[in-house]
Amino acid sequence: MIISIDKSRLLAALQIVKSRISKLDTQDPSLYSGLSGKTLFYSYAAAYSGNQLDYDQSINAVKKVIENLNQTSQKGSFADGFTGIAWLLQHLQNEKLIEGITDEQISLFDSPIIQTLKIYQQNGNYDPLYGALGIGLYYLEKSRNNCNQLKSVIDFLIDASVTQNQSVFWLDKVASPAGVNSPNLGLSHGVTGINLFLCKCIKVFRELEKQGSDSNSLQYLKKTTELLTQSTFYLLNQQKPAGKSLFPNNAGVVEESRLGWSYGDLGIAIGIIKASISLNNDRWLKEGINIALSTCQRDLTSSQVYEDHYKIPDVGFCNGLAGIATLYQSLFQLTNNHHFNHATNKWVNHTIEAIFQANTQYGLKNVPNVRTHWWNDLSLIKGLSGIGLSLTSFLGISYSAWKKSFLLLD
Repeated sequence: MIISIDKSRLLAALQIVKSRISKLDTQDPSLYSGLSGKTLFYSYAAAYSGNQLDYDQSINAVKKVIENLNQTSQKGSFADGFTGIAWLLQHLQNEKLIEGITDEQISLFDSPIIQTLKIYQQNGNYDPLYGALGIGLYYLEKSRNNCNQLKSVIDFLIDASVTQNQSVFWLDKVASPAGVNSPNLGLSHGVTGINLFLCKCIKVFRELEKQGSDSNSLQYLKKTTELLTQSTFYLLNQQKPAGKSLFPNNAGVVEESRLGWSYGDLGIAIGIIKASISLNNDRWLKEGINIALSTCQRDLTSSQVYEDHYKIPDVGFCNGLAGIATLYQSLFQLTNNHHFNHATNKWVNHTIEAIFQANTQYGLKNVPNVRTHWWNDLSLIKGLSGIGLSLTSFLGISYSAWKKSFLLLD
């Protein structure tokens, strides 16, 4: 059966999300949890709609980000600190989404970001959201012609890696459960996230080598390529013998992973597919596609998007419907495999239906219920800003550059 997306329903769901976000506020200026995520959503909504009200919302939100910088002055991370805010301002400038953001404003973050990177390196913290790789994401957005800090991150990853036969892995110091000392395989905190970061870096070093504008870009291209080869080899060897999922969240742990952005087979498949493209490895490309295809039969129950026995799904980007739909969209764009287009449409429709149901049941009210936390949450990572951006990306590829903040786009 062919599944399609009704554009009128998609736009209606997007309007519900916009109306709901306009009723929510926070003093937190951060990217994943606060006003920076709200700014990102409204700037892309305005780019699509051409609506002055949407643009004004984005301007008001970014002004509040600047006004509330002291709220995050002690945090340096990409997800909840000033590195993510600096990334936002650079991204808005690069994509010409908001006028008036200057290099001088962004450069004010440079010194504290460099100091934070040194701390992460000293502590062995590679984490994409709360560690050194998040700072690497900022430098990837900032400039592809001056890569000294990016090279520093690559050197750190090499030093922090653990070699095992022909493979390498890293020990997670941020997100793995207490007592679990095996490598994190996830996109948000683990080897898959590192893989996607390395793919971005390989693209940059290749461009620099082609331009002849960097004296040691070839050296770092070779380093990064070798590291990506070894980490992909490690990932591919972590498959479970049986179960609903092919991979656990942590290597060697007996568990079923969910479908979602943060952990599980979908993100791992993207990490392997993008690595195979970077490394020109057809065998690994086929393996990555097969891993992704194995997820297409999972439904709302087996995907683990239901938060409890009430059968109310999580809609947020991190662990819910919007993130799943976006990952399938990325898979289709990478492979042009029609199964992933079918899956994208299926999960977009699930997302739209859940938004309609919440709007019918709750309207604009806050809901004192953990089962619908996303309805009360304007955040990028788990709430309405991320859901809204996901919906916007299904309106056209021109509205997808925000995916860089989730490591899904170079």
